[in-house]
Amino acid sequence: VQSRSNLALSWGMGDWTTALSFYRKGSRVSFDGNDRLPAWTLANLIVEKEFSRSHSLSLVLRNAFDKKPPIDTSRIEWPYYDRSQYDAIGRELYLEYRYAY
Repeated sequence: VQSRSNLALSWGMGDWTTALSFYRKGSRVSFDGNDRLPAWTLANLIVEKEFSRSHSLSLVLRNAFDKKPPIDTSRIEWPYYDRSQYDAIGRELYLEYRYAY
């Protein structure tokens, strides 16, 4: 990977908190070394409501733009990308409840 970078922004107002994060992996050499694969960026969003010091509810959107790993056509076996470098899970949306005692 030529470069890696990330950016995280968060802000809050009263009981609400929002966080937006971006993770970017720069271009990289293909498996056979004859090509360059494009850069890949993953974006995440979290919105959280705190009800009390011990109760909060979060809505999490992971891989917001549903970015797939760059396909490396020089790989001869599925899934045609480097699993150690990329996350193949597409967009995820989930609700998280936290209770601290």
